[in-house]
Amino acid sequence: MKLGPKIALASLVLSVGIATTMVLVDGYTIPTLIEELRVLTRVSFLVFMLVFVARPLHDLLHKSWTAWLVANRRYLGLSFAAWHLIHWPILGSMIAIQGWTTFYKYTHSYVVPAAAVLVVISIMAATSSNGAMRVLGKPVWSGIHTVGLYIIWFWMVRTYVLRLPRHEIHGYVYLGIAFAGLAFRLAMAARRRARGAMTQATS
Repeated sequence: MKLGPKIALASLVLSVGIATTMVLVDGYTIPTLIEELRVLTRVSFLVFMLVFVARPLHDLLHKSWTAWLVANRRYLGLSFAAWHLIHWPILGSMIAIQGWTTFYKYTHSYVVPAAAVLVVISIMAATSSNGAMRVLGKPVWSGIHTVGLYIIWFWMVRTYVLRLPRHEIHGYVYLGIAFAGLAFRLAMAARRRARGAMTQATS
């Protein structure tokens, strides 16, 4: 097995292991499950940002390691999904503890859009294959994954912005990383367009 698939598999094992260990140590309670969501989100955010800037980073640096990032974006994306989609069973556990009525009463403003984002991530993970690309067609497949990428970015930023100013220091760091990553991605896209226009003008 190549390194990319190994990383994706290791992410799944680690995410499940961390969630299980936290429950065993701290108990099967709502506070423990909430803390699990926060811990897993912190890890998944970093993996996501690596996927988010992989292409523009390679366009800028053209190094062997940036080429590896681009070549393995699929598996890095699946690694992100492994860290983040464990939200599904955690949210299910919260419903099992509280009951749907109580759970929805106190979380509906968050859990409804959160579930929508989880659906987006699930679709992206399910279509992360050459077979899915052939079935959907390259334009549709690319559209799903590009739009999904920005939806996830927005949701991550929203999550940390809404917790300011009471947030721990890492929240400010993560927001800085998110906006720097977006600015970098947009700047490199603008550079590609400018170079493309220049090439057309001189050809």
